[in-house]
Amino acid sequence: MENYTEFLVKKKFDGADMARYCLIVGGLFVIVGGLTFFLGWASGLVVLILGGYGAWWLSSGLKKEFEYILTNDHLDVDVISGGRSRRRLCGFDMEAMELCARADDPEKNGEMKRSFAKTIQAASSPNAKNARFVIFAGEGGCDLLIFEPNDRIVEGMSLYAKSRIF
Repeated sequence: MENYTEFLVKKKFDGADMARYCLIVGGLFVIVGGLTFFLGWASGLVVLILGGYGAWWLSSGLKKEFEYILTNDHLDVDVISGGRSRRRLCGFDMEAMELCARADDPEKNGEMKRSFAKTIQAASSPNAKNARFVIFAGEGGCDLLIFEPNDRIVEGMSLYAKSRIF
């Protein structure tokens, strides 16, 4: 029997994303204004149209979604930027997992304060209500994954690593 589950979580637009958006739009106005001043309004209009498209393309890339894919005993976490590009953040087998617990669990929360080779933030926000953390053996040592799975993902993980999921 094959176990396949996937779940998609949208990242909330935070302050850092708003700063990036303002830099993109502000840069567009500076470039268009400068070129209009030096080259005239006709070339400024062309630059405005091309720059507007570029600013839209760059700012749409700020919209991120995290996809969790559980296939049998393997969990993959991908990030989708702007609905057009996908990048693998991490992937591991349940054998490599040390611990999975809720991020707000006071008994297991101390485990998150250890030093890790890599910390992967794949939840809608850093203080998401249903966030969980996973400590697993990665390429450079122990890695920490903070994510926001649904019940089906957690149940699927517990089929292969019940004693390590809290």
